[in-house]
Amino acid sequence: ADVNPKFDFDLYGGFEYRNFFPTLFLEAYNLNANIEDTFSVATGRLSEIIDQDINFNLTEFQLGARFEYPAGYNWRTAFVLSIYNATIKWFDPFYRIPVTFRYRYLNGRSWKVQLQVDRLRINRFRDISPGGGRFVSLFYALEWNDFLIDFDTGTGISAEVFKPYNYQKAELDWEEYFSNPLLRSHTFAARLRAGYIDRSVDDFFHLFAGGFVGMKGYSYYSIEGTRKVIGTFTYRLPITRNINRQIANLYFDKLYLGLFYDYGNAWIKDKTSFNDFKRDIGVQLRLECFTNYIFPMKIFWEAVYPLERVQKNSVVYRQDWRYYFGILFTFD
Repeated sequence: ADVNPKFDFDLYGGFEYRNFFPTLFLEAYNLNANIEDTFSVATGRLSEIIDQDINFNLTEFQLGARFEYPAGYNWRTAFVLSIYNATIKWFDPFYRIPVTFRYRYLNGRSWKVQLQVDRLRINRFRDISPGGGRFVSLFYALEWNDFLIDFDTGTGISAEVFKPYNYQKAELDWEEYFSNPLLRSHTFAARLRAGYIDRSVDDFFHLFAGGFVGMKGYSYYSIEGTRKVIGTFTYRLPITRNINRQIANLYFDKLYLGLFYDYGNAWIKDKTSFNDFKRDIGVQLRLECFTNYIFPMKIFWEAVYPLERVQKNSVVYRQDWRYYFGILFTFD
């Protein structure tokens, strides 16, 4: 569990049973976020700006199994139940009373299957700069969702009106790693990420191709659709492979520099061409550390620049540098 002064919080609980060949698990998530917004109300010739507090509360349960078969092939399957609620609060200037409006905007159910295959070359550089092998992730989901489209006020009580969105989704993430035959400490990688949704859905369920998990030079919501393809090419070289310095309980080991190029797009059905594809270029620093002599700590910093300007509806996303920083147990 974690919480901040705004009472945003994340809760997680998990249970595993390991006496069978597959490990059985039950997981539960509850995320709470609070934001402030405004809306305008016409009062004669004038309009009044009213502040409102919006709360989003997301709850999800996963019941499933995971196992490894054959060696190196990790399977995970689960049934997922998702419940997304929202609450809006504001002060009514006409009746001089506080108003609270609660509603649910998603009842989601899905069955998901994921296969991950790790065939990276095993050596002391496989985390920071893999020089051979591959990592493949395949994902499939069968979705049954009821999504809010309106409110029925005919009975005097506002009730949610839902529309069903039942569809199939598949995603692929394939990474191939190579060593430079002339400079063995230098490596390069090719990565393909692709996604497919088999029918038209509300943009709430779209595949998004921007942000940290996609094309990093673009905003997460700026590129979306029911189809997605992203190719990434990375060249990585060591700044130093043996720092061998310790500060308190933190041991610094290796530092690498990476240069990368993204090329991809997301679109709806077949409405795209190669002229619509986006590009970005970036630089990354990777620092490999350990804490207390045993726990891995991976630190990275990235700067990425988009080579195209993106316009989505009336919003124009400027071509600006975007920066990312992270401290994790792995780099990917």
